[in-house]
Amino acid sequence: PRSTLFPYTTLFRSQKFASQCKDDSKGKYSASSPSARGAPRRASADVRLAYVLTVHDKPYQVKRLVGALEEEAQHSFVIHVDGKHSAASTFDDLVAWSADRPHVHVMHEHRHNVTWGGFNVVQATLDAITYVHDNNLPYDWIINLSGATYPLASNERIRSTLAAYPVDSVFLEVRGSPNHPATRTWHNFEECDNAMRRIWRLPEAHGINMYVGSQWMVIPKGFVHYLATDTSFVSKYIMYGKHTMVADENF
Repeated sequence: PRSTLFPYTTLFRSQKFASQCKDDSKGKYSASSPSARGAPRRASADVRLAYVLTVHDKPYQVKRLVGALEEEAQHSFVIHVDGKHSAASTFDDLVAWSADRPHVHVMHEHRHNVTWGGFNVVQATLDAITYVHDNNLPYDWIINLSGATYPLASNERIRSTLAAYPVDSVFLEVRGSPNHPATRTWHNFEECDNAMRRIWRLPEAHGINMYVGSQWMVIPKGFVHYLATDTSFVSKYIMYGKHTMVADENF
């Protein structure tokens, strides 16, 4: 039976999760709304950010990005360098460069070989977020970026925009209507030898609705704590998500 071959598809059978996303039958994308619970706001000058970077090459570009955003070490940076051998020189370069920058953290553990479409890009991001959480880095929001990113807005504008919202606000781009993948296209994948290997059709997860959107996000401490510590849903969905294609737009 498929439930025996793929037990992770039945992990949610006894659970029901109510969606907090506004249904959008037209399928347009929208960002989540700010909190309405009366949470405090930060003064713009006091907003502190932790940037999570996933990179694989061009260390000079990573340094340029950090230099553009750090504001004299007001913000923290956690950098995941791809675990492939081809990224070794990038890793060594950034480790040496960050040695006298205590606000820049290059991850030595939990380095993953990231393949396009694979779950490892999600796992690398989750591990970097957990690093921020477990090491008690100072921040109000985490923003995840790629190594090829460069800001179009000034730091002052980034801070003032976030300061306009309660500190527990979550900024995600999610398609408002549930995603029901066609059986003929929803396959079970394994990430192997730096490629995605299709091995079987993947049954849809029982008991939950799945949504798609962008991998880029701005998340507050409460959401970070949930991602880093939850065992009722997140850890289970990781088991399922590891077998999906383009997992960063589904997880």
